[in-house]
Amino acid sequence: MRNAGLIILFLFLLAAVISGCSSQDTANEATIELQELLANIQSSGVSLETFYGEMEMTSTMEGMTEPEEFAVWFDSDGRYRLESDVADVGTFIHVFDGKTLWMYTEADHSVLRMDMDVQAAFEDNNLTLDMFTFITEPEELFDFTYEGTADFAGRETHILDVIPRDVNERLDFNMTWWIDAETWFPVSYELTVEDISFTATYKTFAINPDLPDDRFSFTPPAGAEIMDMGNLLDEYEFDFMDDYNLEDMDVSDWAELENLLRELEEQQDQ
Repeated sequence: MRNAGLIILFLFLLAAVISGCSSQDTANEATIELQELLANIQSSGVSLETFYGEMEMTSTMEGMTEPEEFAVWFDSDGRYRLESDVADVGTFIHVFDGKTLWMYTEADHSVLRMDMDVQAAFEDNNLTLDMFTFITEPEELFDFTYEGTADFAGRETHILDVIPRDVNERLDFNMTWWIDAETWFPVSYELTVEDISFTATYKTFAINPDLPDDRFSFTPPAGAEIMDMGNLLDEYEFDFMDDYNLEDMDVSDWAELENLLRELEEQQDQ
């Protein structure tokens, strides 16, 4: 599944690039006060009922760069859908319908399924994506420095340096948001943690569009291998808990999680 899970984690738990920025004013030439800008961002988040966007993402780790594109659908009931077509891998679909989380990988024709009552097994590690909390309460989650304005792919944007308030101070961490001056929506992000970097940009987006209900449903393709998280936890309860500390495990990294589930299935077959 390559880095799809790690990319999703970046997009929506930390915020979730630079390419396209052509000019920047200094903070002393700011055209808006920071508190006014943050209030506008929060207002855009609170009024967000539905969303559709097409996103370009790039991750760089250990000197390797991987670009991907995602389509994103969201509604204020917490339902969402992510789709990506990756060269040599195929289609990746991630759907939360409000009760069940589905994750389909075309390359191995597999589906990971998890009902919300299974979520409790992961304690504080949330396996669903609370996509836009970060803009409904920005000042509770982050500290900001205003860095001026820039023309970004034909849009006037305001630039913010962003530090999560719970970030580990031992990490070399940097994050930047580009805020659209018309909608006050963050149209682009850049995140660097140590030697790992992510960039993300919405090429197009629509705020509060009409979305068909079937965007938030998923039916596994015929013949797909379906792995049910609840069944696997029941079958491997003791070995699973002995071998893996869920508090320390980065369970939001779906690639790692899927590999773990496959290891458990292989143990059962032995």
